[in-house]
Amino acid sequence: MPERLARGEASIIFGAAMTSLLHQNERDRLLQFLRQRMVRDLAVDGLPRPALTRHDARQSSWADDNARAAEILVQPANWTADPLLGQGVLRTLMALGPRERLHRRWSSPRLEIRSEDPHRFDVRTAGGRFTGDLSRGVVIESVRGGEGHDAEAVRHTGNLVEFRIGTRRHLIDVEDTVSDCGIRRAGAEVVLFHESRLSAPVGFLGRGPEREVATIRYEYTLSAETPVVRLAVTLRAAAGVKLNRVRITTAWDELSESTMARTLLVEGQGGITRRDAVSPDGKASRVHEGRFDHLALLGHGGEPELDHLLHLRPRRPELARSVTLQPGSDGRAHWVLIRYGQDALDGGAAFAVMEDRLLLSGSAALPAAQDKALALMQAALVDRDVADGLDPASAEDTGAALNAVATALLFNAAGRYGAAALPRDRVEALRGWYDRQLDAALAEEAGTRSLSFAALSLDAMSRATGEGRYAKRLRDALRMLLGRQAAEGAFAEPGGRAVTLDGHAAAILALARAALRGVDLPDLAGATARAIEALRLAADPALPAAETVAVRFQGADGQRRGDTGLRTDKLALVLRALTAIRLAVAEGVLELPADTRERADLMTARAMVRLRDTLRDRGGAGMEALASPLSDMAEVASQSATILAATAPDEAVASLHALGAAA
Repeated sequence: MPERLARGEASIIFGAAMTSLLHQNERDRLLQFLRQRMVRDLAVDGLPRPALTRHDARQSSWADDNARAAEILVQPANWTADPLLGQGVLRTLMALGPRERLHRRWSSPRLEIRSEDPHRFDVRTAGGRFTGDLSRGVVIESVRGGEGHDAEAVRHTGNLVEFRIGTRRHLIDVEDTVSDCGIRRAGAEVVLFHESRLSAPVGFLGRGPEREVATIRYEYTLSAETPVVRLAVTLRAAAGVKLNRVRITTAWDELSESTMARTLLVEGQGGITRRDAVSPDGKASRVHEGRFDHLALLGHGGEPELDHLLHLRPRRPELARSVTLQPGSDGRAHWVLIRYGQDALDGGAAFAVMEDRLLLSGSAALPAAQDKALALMQAALVDRDVADGLDPASAEDTGAALNAVATALLFNAAGRYGAAALPRDRVEALRGWYDRQLDAALAEEAGTRSLSFAALSLDAMSRATGEGRYAKRLRDALRMLLGRQAAEGAFAEPGGRAVTLDGHAAAILALARAALRGVDLPDLAGATARAIEALRLAADPALPAAETVAVRFQGADGQRRGDTGLRTDKLALVLRALTAIRLAVAEGVLELPADTRERADLMTARAMVRLRDTLRDRGGAGMEALASPLSDMAEVASQSATILAATAPDEAVASLHALGAAA
């Protein structure tokens, strides 16, 4: 094999004790930093409880952060040292999933006007940011990513108004005629508006003098209580002027300025129309004619947490006339125009339409199946949990949440919590919650990382309970996971078009745990060997001087894709997975070829070196694991993953083999 251990990097030999990543004191200090700097009390379900927070959003808590930290806090030594913290974070997780799915985030209500200047306004909500220039009719909605990372999702602009006066047709650009604009606050709501005065020649033949014939007003209502944006458009004819064949529009424009791929979904009476928004000929196309009930615009292909799904629901769908898609010069989607119509509008009368618009972010917002995308949209727009501060988007890593809960139940059943054992009613509540969330984690569109951690959770649940139903679903989950392995060994994301290093590493971890559990799967060792062989050393373009662990594969579309361990949480998960592989080999339950073991040695050693480079001593606050070598601070993901990589929690789970029958 081409890679070799660099001088000074100690080889990790299978069957021998692995050099410890960190001393016990350092591991304790990493946990100290997580407890002191990343946990605060939040009232997710109305009662203040410990929750994981991010440095830039102290009044928000992400499900994935709580899930990954919870696996640490439920380890017996940590639980017995502070049972209230472990129980509190588990309760926060449950509050983030009150029904059959785990919500991405909880945020306390927020509606903050940073700038009231209509030309450069800036309004922040719990989940979004709205900026732009109302004098030009431009409202820019951005996704609020983790750690203060915002990214533009869509521009609400590009509107037209059409009508006839007599025999002459008029088509007017709304944004070119704005005469008034501003920001109005009303209680817990903020209204962004712009109004245009429309002028045209009057007279039967359209040759009379030009005068004001109508006004059109756009109002975007933002609320602290819901992430749904209400758009109201009102066209009012001037006294004495009759407008015929009236068309008013709503739109998204300048989409091709983003590098994201776009997909448009429209649900009408004839079913669902899907358009992957690429047009080689550059011509506009009518995606849909007539009434529609829901429309969704997907933006994908960027950073997973900034992928998004923008939903639109007309309040009066019978007024809809068409949906048009206009490509840009590169053939990608540039302009989506939605027309609403009325036959005639008498002088002094008004024609109004209203839409509900909802932006969901994160790759979990992008279901693989189009019917599920529309079903999610419909549910999200009426989700009663939204009013309680829960993000309508689903969590990325439901599997990690299930694994934390199942691990707690396993250690509790094994008597490892001693006097801090969970009472029976809490055990039943956790089991009920686990069972309700399980289907979502095992869905076809679940991410590979989440699916892998769901398999880990099923391993723990089958050990804790001995119930055959968990063992059966464990086998089903592993078969689903193996179905995602490409010929060259990489574990792809749903659809086979992408691969992530953390998803691939999580799959390796799931295979190691399956071997330790004694799950009977054809070619388990072969699949594991191919997965390890898919790992390689490569430099990330953002840091070309430092080689790290990477994975590459050829996607279902024929394109070569890959991902690297630039981010600490990804690299730490590689180390955790290879530690579990070493354990399975040492236990004699997994046989791997010598060259595969050598590659695992190489990747382990390089991961250890790179992880050590991210550690920073913060004195009395403990030690933090920076999010990446390019970052100056830790994230919950990097801190949690590093602690888990350093403490090898899978060995503790695998030692509890006597509680349930073999799978």
